[in-house]
Amino acid sequence: MKKIRSFLAIALLGIVALAGCGETTDSSDSVSETSTEPVSELTMAAREAVKLILYPNISTTGVTSDFDLITEVVHLEYTFEVRYTAINDLYEKGYTETYVAISEDGLKCLITPPYSSEFDDEYVTSRIVATLFYEDVSTEATKNFNVRVNVLTVVALSDLYSANDGAGMTKGAGVVVEGYYLGEFTGNLYQGLFIGAGTSAVLLYGLEEDDLPENLSTSTIFRVTGTIDIYYGLMEIKPDKIEVLESSTIEAPVPLVLNDSTTITFADQNRLVNLTGTVTATDKGTGHSGITITVSTGTKSFQVYVHKTNVAADQVALFTDVDVSDVITLTGFVGIYSGNYQIVTPTMVTA
Repeated sequence: MKKIRSFLAIALLGIVALAGCGETTDSSDSVSETSTEPVSELTMAAREAVKLILYPNISTTGVTSDFDLITEVVHLEYTFEVRYTAINDLYEKGYTETYVAISEDGLKCLITPPYSSEFDDEYVTSRIVATLFYEDVSTEATKNFNVRVNVLTVVALSDLYSANDGAGMTKGAGVVVEGYYLGEFTGNLYQGLFIGAGTSAVLLYGLEEDDLPENLSTSTIFRVTGTIDIYYGLMEIKPDKIEVLESSTIEAPVPLVLNDSTTITFADQNRLVNLTGTVTATDKGTGHSGITITVSTGTKSFQVYVHKTNVAADQVALFTDVDVSDVITLTGFVGIYSGNYQIVTPTMVTA
């Protein structure tokens, strides 16, 4: 018996349209094939025999679904790739990103179902498509299955940082939050948009212009359904759905004023900040991607980082002209670099 070789290229095209709730069993198999003529008798035999069987063992809570990948033909040497595809999408965006992991031997995949705040005890119809390759034959096998949607409730932005005994929420966890629009990386929306409520804020990462309405202002309130990510210590949400609310009970954002009595903490990440102080050091970043400025409020110093492409060009020009001993006033957001807090995407108010 020859060894089965597994090709672990995964295409994540998402999770899918609502199906009727009820059973969590798989619903159907299908096999399609393509070939190149002429073919040998062995290839013809392989075409008839090669088929992938997926055995689902679906969690009733919808947290994780396990699938054993079994082939009916183990005496042939072949490769296969597995991809997780969508029939349709919960939010009509064409796809919903999900987490898929294939075991090292290629014989099991783990799937995290979608998150939603809108459906109660509902299922989505999903499928796995596996393509098996043998010589000049490729045979595609599809397994449809139902999986329960992870139903989420809205949590306060402060809960993102206080969960798990202060360690913050877990990377990969689904979440629904509400927050006021605070601002964005002015040169690159994809890098992030900040929302806040009270003394908490979070960064929405990976956005495109079509994801957001026009005429955003500080009175715009978002409800966001997405997945928690931690990027070098910084809390982010990768959104699956963003909607604008007419009203909300959340508290209006409170900017963090940096002065001699301010200590930036883990829970202050992504907050809008106001800073007035004296420039004590500058690194104009010649040949580098950014400008670093140290601003003192008296007994404390704060680092300001100006990315040359993720901050508007006119603002980069203003910070380029800043020198030691200048008194400046600026706004920005609390970021993290190498474990240290800094003010990112700053906007100069006075210079």
